[in-house]
Amino acid sequence: MTDVLITNRLHYCRMDARKLREKLFDVYAAKLSEAIPEIKDTFRCPICLKDFDRSALEVDQMLTLGHVIPDALGGLLCTLECGTCNSSIGSVYDSHASNMKKFKDWLNMKEGAKKFVHISMGESTVSAIASWGPKQRLEIRAADWKDPNYKEHTKRMFTQQCKPSFTINLNSKSIPVRVAISTIHSAFLMMFYCFGYEYILSPEADTIRKIINNEKAPWDVRKILSDINEMPPFSIPAAGVIREPQDIRSFIILLPHPENAEQTRVVFFPGLGSKGAESFNRFIKLRDKGRGRIDLKMKVTSEGPSPAGFFKAFWYDQLPA
Repeated sequence: MTDVLITNRLHYCRMDARKLREKLFDVYAAKLSEAIPEIKDTFRCPICLKDFDRSALEVDQMLTLGHVIPDALGGLLCTLECGTCNSSIGSVYDSHASNMKKFKDWLNMKEGAKKFVHISMGESTVSAIASWGPKQRLEIRAADWKDPNYKEHTKRMFTQQCKPSFTINLNSKSIPVRVAISTIHSAFLMMFYCFGYEYILSPEADTIRKIINNEKAPWDVRKILSDINEMPPFSIPAAGVIREPQDIRSFIILLPHPENAEQTRVVFFPGLGSKGAESFNRFIKLRDKGRGRIDLKMKVTSEGPSPAGFFKAFWYDQLPA
């Protein structure tokens, strides 16, 4: 059973990027003033907490659109983020999530999926692009354009005398952690989108911010992620609160799965106050013990940013019926 709040998404990256950045600046500047009345006409980056006045909109790449879902994975929903944080997270983490999806598409022989490979032909090795065409036909062409013999190498690949084998550079062991951080970054932006600075300025957000900035986490970052083999009965991405089981009451963020359209990726964040932290620690212990299926009851929202006071009322179940 799931309580679903009516959604009304406004911040899709379909309008002119400049106009959207200006609109988001106005929205979040107003929300920051609600949280800290003495601060006016200012945007505070949710990642580094650096403040920017309106003139930052005129400087190229100083304030950028932060995609809740990485742009390379088809993300449309946007917040605002400083260019430095957006660029560093994108280059270090989001690119790995994108590469994993491309690799998964290639393994599944999806038409149009490409992979850089090395072709071994006898004693020589040729760099090549292996792509899937119609009817799962593998198409290979030499990729080293600087090699004057690349056309000859490509031609040899399709002769009966040549039976090339190719090798694939598999992902290193460090990549899953980086992909986890990319997903946590997406979930963090979704919390910012839904709850604004009421969440971003909370002590609970500091822990997640440290993870995004690649600082040591109190637990394995992969333990706060999970996958469910079904699509929820509401639109995603969405942010919510686990209502039952009460002993693991935490924030929950549901995102499109980066590799499987039939699954949903779920991220868990600590709840408010000491009880929220205790519940989250119990959840981590359950993951450590390998507990199986957990039936969750939750309430979710994908509307944002919310009115002042909504965040705590949402967590403490004090919203009007």
